[in-house]
Amino acid sequence: MDKLDHELKNIAEKVEALPIEEIIGGEIELYGGGSERDALCPFHNDRHIGSFKVNINKNIWKCFSCGEGGPGGVTFYQKLHGLSYMEAVKEVGLKYHVITNTEAALFPKETSSVKVITPMHFHSVMRQNPKLPAEILDKVYRAFISVCPQMTGTFKQKLMKERFLEEEDLIQFFKMPRYSACFMALFYRKLEENGLHRDVLKNTPGFYYDTRYNLFKFLDPGENALGIISYDADGKINGIQIRKDTDDKKKRYIWFSSGFADGSSRSPYCINGTTNSQVMDVLWGTKPGILACTEGKFKAIKLQRKLGYTTLNMHGVTSWPADKVIRFAKDHQFQTVLLCYDADIAQNDSVARAAVKFSKKLSLAGISVKYLTWKITDGKGIDDLINFNPTSYQEKISIRDGFDFNHSVLTPLIEAAG
Repeated sequence: MDKLDHELKNIAEKVEALPIEEIIGGEIELYGGGSERDALCPFHNDRHIGSFKVNINKNIWKCFSCGEGGPGGVTFYQKLHGLSYMEAVKEVGLKYHVITNTEAALFPKETSSVKVITPMHFHSVMRQNPKLPAEILDKVYRAFISVCPQMTGTFKQKLMKERFLEEEDLIQFFKMPRYSACFMALFYRKLEENGLHRDVLKNTPGFYYDTRYNLFKFLDPGENALGIISYDADGKINGIQIRKDTDDKKKRYIWFSSGFADGSSRSPYCINGTTNSQVMDVLWGTKPGILACTEGKFKAIKLQRKLGYTTLNMHGVTSWPADKVIRFAKDHQFQTVLLCYDADIAQNDSVARAAVKFSKKLSLAGISVKYLTWKITDGKGIDDLINFNPTSYQEKISIRDGFDFNHSVLTPLIEAAG
């Protein structure tokens, strides 16, 4: 092995050391906690959570439906994007700031000659349409929501009672429709009223074109599904999450997305699909200088309404987009970022490690990082804490420095991170 091969091998080992859930979670939405995560498989027309598994302890991923799988996050990235192994190493290394530009320059343009590792066989890359510009996407989603069934008084009361919401919070939600030709006809009419042709759905996450019937469709979310609206910094709708009416927590939350519809053998009759990834949902607060980050609309509402923080609601807690958060914080003059994870972070090693890496990236960018903490006996999430301690939650909350968090699990991780 010559010197260049040796250097490339060392770089590959460094990139392979990234947590599998961080790499895969940066490409698709992961659900659940602990050592095993679930997702909708991106390699076939997967409509239900359950077949695609990511085992964090074993560092492997596999879909038990279509058979795709492999070791580590780099292999997943390679297959998903149709790259050679070393191309995937280079892209992942740069994306997660594990390798420098100088190291990236060592990679040859023709990776087939690299002796270090033999590229694996993989399916063809998914063909996803680019998402609409923000202004048009907002118009499409607003037209969609305007023709959805109205939330009944009973539906509203149940939502407010179960989630401790106030009337003004309901602007963040709507009732998802069942798919039908009648609904689509109403939707098309509303699009036309807004000067939009139905072809915009080719670039709208959640919709796809069925070539068997020559019409647009979206996946039927089932009865009593709740639509959760994501807004960008300018108040435009940039995404929709769905809360399905099911007791299975792993299958409860899904994105209104159609990345599976790529016309390949995995979904031969479904084309013009568009995915929604790394969406940041912005809830503007009143406290200057401090930006809160959390996962989940209900938690974000409490941070905004009760504590006054401008809050970023981001999904995939182990793969929050640090670069986008840094840019947002600097653009809007937030000197401090307050990280609000669940209180059981000490028992969740993957989240703890992600928290350290995320906070370190922000700190290196000159942003002060702090953690919002409380005792787990007072509630798992910040919404639980506030809901179950309505008169005393303020006194139960502590704000700790990002690199001085006195916790049995986080402390050694922070020390290791430097």
